[in-house]
Amino acid sequence: MSYIVCEGAGRECMLRHCDKCPSKDNLVQFLQAKFEDYDDEDIVEYNQWISTDRTEMIRCSTSVGELIEKLVEKLNKLIPHSYIAKSQSSFFKNLKGTASSNTAVVSMDFSENYAFTIQDEAQGYHWNSNSCTIHPVMIHCKDTSNVKLIIPLCIISDDLKHDVSMVYEIQKNVTAFLKENYPHKVSAPVVGHLDF
Repeated sequence: MSYIVCEGAGRECMLRHCDKCPSKDNLVQFLQAKFEDYDDEDIVEYNQWISTDRTEMIRCSTSVGELIEKLVEKLNKLIPHSYIAKSQSSFFKNLKGTASSNTAVVSMDFSENYAFTIQDEAQGYHWNSNSCTIHPVMIHCKDTSNVKLIIPLCIISDDLKHDVSMVYEIQKNVTAFLKENYPHKVSAPVVGHLDF
């Protein structure tokens, strides 16, 4: 990344709004030097992650010139994504560490679907097995003595859609859990981090 952002790159550079950042030509020249033993038309093979309805790795083959173009394009998109992800992570880490005694910081992940398996199942069961979604939840808070707590929860649901109504139901369950077990937290806003 250092070939296409300013030295000591700040927010403007990382979000690709800086007029002073080096052009992509620097990165192109660097990559061309790495492939100096190849002609631009030579074919190279590489693996690439793609996402459609699922994520998978595919085998690709293209010319060296096209590979360099694709790498430059992908790195240009990666820079703001990387910056935003690191900034969000830093903010969330700080939020968890500085939460007051009447605040709960909740982290939820809605991305895990699992199929039930039965040991020694009949062969036909494989095609009819049910699935569930596992919703891991972490609550970061302090008790009434101001001692930090990390409370893990796991909610299992037969709703496999991960849509807004399902998220709302999970939030209601987590809020009910907090009201019942940590009533001093309910008067303050609950800050959430959702990962889909």
